[in-house]
Amino acid sequence: MKVLQLITLSLFFLAYGCSSEIIDPSDRGNEDPVTEIKAVDFENPSPGQETMFLRYESTCDSLNESFHYTKDTLRLAVIEEDGILYFEESLTAGSPMFIDSILREPIKQRLVDEEGRILIPERLESPLFYFYGNDTLHLQADKKMPLYRVGCRFFNFQGPFIGNDIGAIDHLSFGDIEFDEKTVVSCVPSFFEIDAYLIYSENELFMSHTVVWGSGVQGWTKLEQD
Repeated sequence: MKVLQLITLSLFFLAYGCSSEIIDPSDRGNEDPVTEIKAVDFENPSPGQETMFLRYESTCDSLNESFHYTKDTLRLAVIEEDGILYFEESLTAGSPMFIDSILREPIKQRLVDEEGRILIPERLESPLFYFYGNDTLHLQADKKMPLYRVGCRFFNFQGPFIGNDIGAIDHLSFGDIEFDEKTVVSCVPSFFEIDAYLIYSENELFMSHTVVWGSGVQGWTKLEQD
């Protein structure tokens, strides 16, 4: 069942990406303003925190040249119900995917806050975390293998970066995305052809990056909050 859900969600994003509108990066975002709300803090999650993410697309063959934003904006929020914390993901009303009646309902996944890590046991419907085979996100890993990017994928000294290992990248840049000194984890490989990564720090998620069918690139990148 988990594999089937992974395939379904991956195919959904790929199929939608093939017909989505290309937006000039200088015109990204939508009518929903980003107010002075504290960003989601992995080390100290609390209700009311929110982080906004922009959806991007590209291809492995021309990562920079084909890079564009779709103007879909995703809100990741921490909420509390009956004393239990949840991540809630929802599209803003101006997002093309929302307008097209895709992902109209907020998606919730239970969040367990533990010292030095967070657990997300119910993440298979999450646009940000659906591919992550491990339910634990380590925030302060003692050992991180050095990584580098080749095209749309990440590599270490042994080859492609896959599995449950934790890596670190000094600098990441493509399109107009640019981050320094971030932690990277990858999805556990399966028979379905997908490479996927979470790029984060001890406190925040910065990117959810996927490569489907060997060449289709799509993901979400954190929108800086003023």
